[in-house]
Amino acid sequence: MLFRYRAIAKNGKTLRGEIDAPDRDAVVAHLHAEGLLPVQTAPARSSSRIYKRFTVPNRNSVKLSSKEITRITRQLATMLKTGIPLGDALTILQQGHQSALAKDLIASIQRSVSGGSELSTVLANRLDYFDQFYIAMIKAGEISGRLDQAFARLADYREETYRIRASIIAALTYPALLAIVSLLSLFFVAVFVMPKFSELFADSGAALPFLTLAILTICDAVSAYWIGIVAGTIGIILLLRKYFRDPTNRNSLDKALLRIPMLSELIAATQFARFTRSLANLITSGIPLVDGMRISHQTVTNRVMGTDINNVIERVRNGEPLASALESIRYLPDFVKPVVASGEASGKLDSALLTLSDSIDEETKVLLDRVISIAEPSLIVGIGVIVAVLITSVLSAVLSLNEIAV
Repeated sequence: MLFRYRAIAKNGKTLRGEIDAPDRDAVVAHLHAEGLLPVQTAPARSSSRIYKRFTVPNRNSVKLSSKEITRITRQLATMLKTGIPLGDALTILQQGHQSALAKDLIASIQRSVSGGSELSTVLANRLDYFDQFYIAMIKAGEISGRLDQAFARLADYREETYRIRASIIAALTYPALLAIVSLLSLFFVAVFVMPKFSELFADSGAALPFLTLAILTICDAVSAYWIGIVAGTIGIILLLRKYFRDPTNRNSLDKALLRIPMLSELIAATQFARFTRSLANLITSGIPLVDGMRISHQTVTNRVMGTDINNVIERVRNGEPLASALESIRYLPDFVKPVVASGEASGKLDSALLTLSDSIDEETKVLLDRVISIAEPSLIVGIGVIVAVLITSVLSAVLSLNEIAV
């Protein structure tokens, strides 16, 4: 059977490819033997993407949500902390869940653990649900004998990630709705209202002012070809999505985003905060710094930042202090390097990184508020200008008709 995989090499680079293997476990074993960290494995399907998008998913193609995995993690942390053995905790979880998918997942894990397998090994065979960060935390918990703390830290990390993401989405919701409603309103005016004025002015036979003529021409074109315009817009969006799936093109986009004032600061802050928070949890759990950085690197989605962090990993691997290696990343906040240097000097790098991620998150909120405080009035003013132009074009035409009548 052919499997597609995504894995991380020792130099931090992400590798993708296909392997012919009897099952997913064999794929994971092969990747480990090659010195790679598996990130994702899945059967390679020959059916087209369009076919898969419009077919009804079967039970095997539907996955549990990330929130559900977090809920399971928190419940396991609570039960293990009270002294319930892992096998019994999994059994209780399986019986308490109503979701058939959750029951199947927990049952498969419980059977493997009861059969003598380590939990981290079992989770490594389910990369569709558990990433390397999750697995490394569990492995460290097994080694230290504090699996309850490992689950608790994982639950805290995932819940904090959701909280930050939810706050960003909530902050952006109003400007996004404002933009959508405004565009739909303008579209409605252009397609259904302005053509009525066009017919009225055409019947009068009078010469129209240039502004009115230009606006009516544009609105007539939108009214006549709006289906094509909508279809073309959707087509362009789909083509751009396909274009930016290419690693080279995506790298160019990520580089361009980091050059936009304020937006670059926002992207850098959110990405680095996620990286430092995951690294802090890994170091606290006993994972070596370089290994923790390799695993935390997966949380960075901006390819330019990912390349920069890869360079930092190489410098740290060669013996350079982390604070010194971070000096090569120009777009980080100024207080990052002193905090990291202090953590390295005191031997409390994990605490320093966790404090750093909290500080960056707070700065991100302030920066996001600044962006929105600029975007909202700019959007309102822009829409107001467009509406004023439309009204002016109609009124100037009406006034010219009245002058002719007089």
